[in-house]
Amino acid sequence: MGLTPDLMHTNKTVEILAITYIGGRGSLWGGAAAAFPVLIAMDLTRSSLANLPGLNLIIYGVILVVVMIYYPGGVAQLYRTIFSQSKNPTLKMLANTNAAEVTAK
Repeated sequence: MGLTPDLMHTNKTVEILAITYIGGRGSLWGGAAAAFPVLIAMDLTRSSLANLPGLNLIIYGVILVVVMIYYPGGVAQLYRTIFSQSKNPTLKMLANTNAAEVTAK
């Protein structure tokens, strides 16, 4: 089984992009950290809105716009912000060493 147009249709492409942007565009671990909760939320949204096809894609789009405006670094930027405000020196060090990982462009 390979990548075919039937497998990678618009819905799957939107799901992959949503996970990537919510996790953080320049972060390796941000996408992995966001993948599980985002996939669960996407499945719950898709199943609960089964009688309104396509509405889940609109919700994904709104979430993407909000994340891109307020947290362009995604989950990785959110964790970095929380860690840098911590009083724990180890967490501050982690926030500073991973600073080059996320691009906030």
